[in-house]
Amino acid sequence: MHIYKVTENCIRCGACVEDCPAQAIYFSAKLPTINQQKCTHCGDCYEICPTGAIIKKLRLKDQAAGYGQK
Repeated sequence: MHIYKVTENCIRCGACVEDCPAQAIYFSAKLPTINQQKCTHCGDCYEICPTGAIIKKLRLKDQAAGYGQK
């Protein structure tokens, strides 16, 4: 399973906040924050971000288990 993270490339357009079906993204002081507990890992935020500021990473425990490796 992937987790999503907002990077410094974010322009604070709000597209991810508006598009998130789980309402897991909110504006914090500097960048939008993704609440990993609420996130359903659908990838909508990753797809809609106009600057590619949202990255997806394999969770550490999934990496250790060998998921996502060829």
